[in-house]
Amino acid sequence: SNSQTTTTATVLLSYAYYSFDNNVNDSYNNFNGVVQNGPVSYVTGYVPTGQAIVLNPSSQSQAQSILITNFLNFAYASFTVEVWVYPLALNSGVADNAIIGQCQCNTCTSQCLYLVLRNKQMRLGFYSNDIQGGTSLTTGNWYHLAYVYNYATQQEVVYINGYQDTIGSGHSPYLGMNGTLQIGTSQILLPSNFFQGYMDQLSILNRAKNASEILLDATLACHFSFDSGSLLDSGPTPVTGSATGQNTSIGRVNSSLSFTSSTSYFQAYGFRALGTINQAYSYSVWVKPTSYGGTILHVSQQSNGMGWCVGMIGMSSSGQVTAATWNNGLVGLTGPTLLLNYWTHIVTTYSQSNGLRLYVNGLLISTTGSTSFAASSAPMYVTLGSYVSGSSCASSTSSNGQYFGAVDELYIYSREISAAEVLVLANP
Repeated sequence: SNSQTTTTATVLLSYAYYSFDNNVNDSYNNFNGVVQNGPVSYVTGYVPTGQAIVLNPSSQSQAQSILITNFLNFAYASFTVEVWVYPLALNSGVADNAIIGQCQCNTCTSQCLYLVLRNKQMRLGFYSNDIQGGTSLTTGNWYHLAYVYNYATQQEVVYINGYQDTIGSGHSPYLGMNGTLQIGTSQILLPSNFFQGYMDQLSILNRAKNASEILLDATLACHFSFDSGSLLDSGPTPVTGSATGQNTSIGRVNSSLSFTSSTSYFQAYGFRALGTINQAYSYSVWVKPTSYGGTILHVSQQSNGMGWCVGMIGMSSSGQVTAATWNNGLVGLTGPTLLLNYWTHIVTTYSQSNGLRLYVNGLLISTTGSTSFAASSAPMYVTLGSYVSGSSCASSTSSNGQYFGAVDELYIYSREISAAEVLVLANP
């Protein structure tokens, strides 16, 4: 359903989960890893407040991988494996860069499991029982990959960045009843089978996720409910939230944050998509202003609101909601006047083909038409209620500065959400 698409995160249901925050342990402590051909190094992860593991061997003899010593059973069962990867090198032809592998017999039909990149494309296989993706990956970019097997429907499915790449029906299950699971290599196509690059947030779940869940995992950048004053992100790739001068008040849904002083705001860090050129994005937030004027949502490269910086949602001195994006110059929209002391739902969406769109209370108000997004090429900060020290930044409103009032239910997506999804968010 749409409500699942826009509000549900499922990472806590994982059978095994590897954050790769300077270790190779399973967060549930059931399937901890052992590094082969170490030591390995770690770099800033997909969410830049965490780490990613670096697997970058020069040959099969030095292939770096992670051995899972406890048996993890994939046989006669559904599963979902998701991971963020940043390839540094990709093999061409009949050669793999393996995400995970497990074999009972590496020449026996349906007894050797491999979730890999083959010829730069996703491949899910059990040996002579495979599907091959159709989209080629490139080096130097982050990708969300999802490999799904549905035992009930006998379907193999692979997804890239939340969207289905290939589906195959009539695939009998994996039959291997023993074998060691390896991350970063497999037991087929030696010596050209090892992963080279960064790997982050690998999850293994013992059920088949549906398309809506995969889309959410790949594209929900954050969800801050602010319930009971919480500054925790309940999204699938949690970013770090902080606030100053805030109060907790009655929300549109449960609790909200309210800003009553001239130095009060909420800030979160870790948004790669918002720093990616021409990357689609969406913001959704409830606001309840107590006075007119101010910056509702500010995006910046630095925590002080500076560097690359744009006030993307604001309010004019006469109370009109304003929205903007950046294409080496401000591209803006103006909407209706907000009612003081009433909750209003605001969504802005962006894609290169549709440009910037502004929705108020579920209704499409205005659109710019096609435009580019000249982003910073760096992970970004998002600030609610203030531009911090960014008074010189471009802004959707000439009355930028402190916003006085409450905010609730912040969602940020790394895609353009649909009008139907906006309607769901506007009717919680």
